[in-house]
Amino acid sequence: MGSVTIDGVLVSETSNEGCSNKAKTMVISTQTMKFQSKSLPQCSSPFIDRLSVVVNVHDQVLQSDLRGSHWWAAEDPADYVPAKASKGFKKAFRLKLPSVVNSKHWPHYQFASDDDGVTKLRIDFVPVDLGSEGMIELNAWLSTLVPDGWSFFIKHGRITRIDIATDVYGLTMADFLIIPPQCLTVKHFESDGLLQTVELGKPKSNQTSIYDRHKKRIAKGQGNKFGPCVRIERKLRMPNLQLSELPMLENPFGKLFLVSPKLTQPAAEISASKWMRFCCTVAKIGLENALGSLAKKRRTAYRKHLKTLGTGWWNPEQIWSQWPKALDQSLVSDPKAFP
Repeated sequence: MGSVTIDGVLVSETSNEGCSNKAKTMVISTQTMKFQSKSLPQCSSPFIDRLSVVVNVHDQVLQSDLRGSHWWAAEDPADYVPAKASKGFKKAFRLKLPSVVNSKHWPHYQFASDDDGVTKLRIDFVPVDLGSEGMIELNAWLSTLVPDGWSFFIKHGRITRIDIATDVYGLTMADFLIIPPQCLTVKHFESDGLLQTVELGKPKSNQTSIYDRHKKRIAKGQGNKFGPCVRIERKLRMPNLQLSELPMLENPFGKLFLVSPKLTQPAAEISASKWMRFCCTVAKIGLENALGSLAKKRRTAYRKHLKTLGTGWWNPEQIWSQWPKALDQSLVSDPKAFP
């Protein structure tokens, strides 16, 4: 494994033979790192990285009224750019917002219809890519399609997917360990032998994704604007929420435990050799598999201890305390934001 400099001391482990029974603290690293004195990583305010909202139209008069505006939009490719419709929808297009330069960031809008008119609406977009100016423009476009624009979706829509994220600047995937949730699928993805992404949960259910945003931007040719950065993202599918209920959303990061790779021996563990053996196993096969190799009683005790170690920078409660302000600035849940 790699080398780490902690408080000016280089710690390096290559095998179990490098583990001293006298040592009570061990640094675990999944890749070579060179750390010098630096400040703690900084977590951004939480933000919505994806939002999908569906409106089922039951009123027959409204169905008929919406038919004219939607079919008219479908025939205007200059402003309503044709797009691929999902299963169950008749037509789809992207809403061309003037302030959004990248066409991939234009909201994806689609509708279903029958002989009576429009029966279902769906919109997908990334609020953080639009910003407040883009949301104002989106409201204006939607006002040509439905009564009251975006407020119509706030009042009648239900969220079918929402991704909420925080970016941690000054962090790499090697700087922390994830205490794996029990009874959840955990997948690791590597590139050139280095950990890039960890996914907790299955793709079609609620899932937490933790990945190296810095490496992802470079891979996409987007440059290195911010330096090392890890994105921690919680994807909620079918949360059964209306947009107006987002201020009361439960903290999506509350059950995610991240710990420093500097593992300190539990006070209740009287055997230093067993603890060091565990640390070396973590270095070889990862924390998830290392915990799985333990007897149930010791595994439970170690998990409980690991949750107390922390990182010094990961504080879900503090991050989520910024949610109300971040939500207000996004303009996605307040109908009063649009006159």
